[in-house]
Amino acid sequence: MSPNPTQRVPQRVQIIRTCEYCDSSFAAKEYGQRFCGGACASLFREARFDAEFETRFWARVDKGGPDECWPWLGLILRTGYGQIGRHGASLGVHRVAYELSVETIPDGLCVCHSCDNPPCCNPRHLWVGSNAENLADMAKKGRASRKAGEDSPNHKLTDNIVMAIRARHASGETQRAISLDYVVAPATISAIVRRKTWRHL
Repeated sequence: MSPNPTQRVPQRVQIIRTCEYCDSSFAAKEYGQRFCGGACASLFREARFDAEFETRFWARVDKGGPDECWPWLGLILRTGYGQIGRHGASLGVHRVAYELSVETIPDGLCVCHSCDNPPCCNPRHLWVGSNAENLADMAKKGRASRKAGEDSPNHKLTDNIVMAIRARHASGETQRAISLDYVVAPATISAIVRRKTWRHL
């Protein structure tokens, strides 16, 4: 059947929408389209993730008075500092608290605690300084010295084991054989027998 020249072909109705990210008007190509393009869709998702992350972050902080410490309630490392995951990376919570509340941390600078309390997230207790300033602050507060041996929170061996390792090496056993017995790297045994580590014994 030949088409009737007087019959109108129905035209697709053009739907004009407002982009939920940039507020510009655009012709929607499909039903339910919310953004004018892929760039705005990506930026909207990133912004939403940041908002959700911020909510999740502060939910794990025990906020007290404005001048009190606000301890982190999530993961605490052996160093005493809190940690949280974001975009697949592990971040120090004191740095996150500073960036969320104050400003982006300049490259190469540290976030220091005026309260000397590592898990604290109160922005009033945080300040930015260079590594040299951070070390000077640690020395001033008496935190510059490192704990050694069994007093170190990261120790895997004990004083007695270290003494036994040195005795076995002195009797002629190889560092590799000793390392296999104590399930540590040969380099660890080497550092012990050369007194690069556990020097207090």
